[in-house]
Amino acid sequence: MTVKKWKHSGTKKHSMSDREIRNGLLSEKVAEEGIVLLKNDKKTLPLNISTKIGLYGAGAGKTVKGGTGSGDVNNRSNISIYQGLKENGIQIVSEKWLANYESIYAEARRAWKEKILEEALKLFAQSGYMGTSMNEIASRLGVTKAALYKHYSSKQEILDSIVERMNQMDVKRAKEYEMPDGDMEDVIAGYKNIALEKIRQFTKVQFLHWTEEEFSCCFRKMLTLEQYRDPKMAKLYQNYLAEGPLRYMEAVFSGIVESGEDAKQLAMDFYGPIFLLYSIYDGAENKQEVVKQVEEHVEKFAKRFQKMLV
Repeated sequence: MTVKKWKHSGTKKHSMSDREIRNGLLSEKVAEEGIVLLKNDKKTLPLNISTKIGLYGAGAGKTVKGGTGSGDVNNRSNISIYQGLKENGIQIVSEKWLANYESIYAEARRAWKEKILEEALKLFAQSGYMGTSMNEIASRLGVTKAALYKHYSSKQEILDSIVERMNQMDVKRAKEYEMPDGDMEDVIAGYKNIALEKIRQFTKVQFLHWTEEEFSCCFRKMLTLEQYRDPKMAKLYQNYLAEGPLRYMEAVFSGIVESGEDAKQLAMDFYGPIFLLYSIYDGAENKQEVVKQVEEHVEKFAKRFQKMLV
């Protein structure tokens, strides 16, 4: 028996081929000739240009282009019922309702995508990124894997979105506490004008961010698990929890003290105990006591540092 080799008929090109154009015209002709009007007692159709229509429902703006499974099709674009009517001069009297529905739909979709990230990250923190499958994420959410793929095409895309959210949280927190952000030169210049009290406050906020905020805490635990399995995860771990914060503090101190070696040692003295206290916090029965230790460490360091500047 001869097995016919399958040749993929799709394309990744942005411009339409002659074949696509010909098939599109043929499909349009078939659709026009194949439509069967079951009932038209009051001669409602075809619509008159002066006709006013109240258009409602999810399918108005998000018209399903095909069926599901084998009935689905891949197409470059899709004209919704709303778009088709508007382009042909029909007056839609439910514009406000449609706009409100679109807003509600967009917010619900955003919230659901956030829920996916949160539940996936909980699994990553528990079983590791490598040890969690898309099936397990879908099962935790109570949906099918196919439904999950409608929002995220892969586990990697979920991880990328988690990292993006972490970055957004970092920027927001830095702005909220008026802390310098950006490249190291900006950090150095910014810290020259920052009161020591703000550094104290921000350090505590950062510690609570990594230990008590569920999303950030799960992210930290995931990186801790995966740093030995995946070079990319190891790099993320270093950037967020080890080398990154250390270099940040070194840049801060280098803008205040003259010696680069002194700045490096100050960064180690400041951040080293905080880094250690992350692990102590995870296993502590009295977690508030660990937070208190962070505050005491920062206070003692601040006093010692002020003496150095005198």
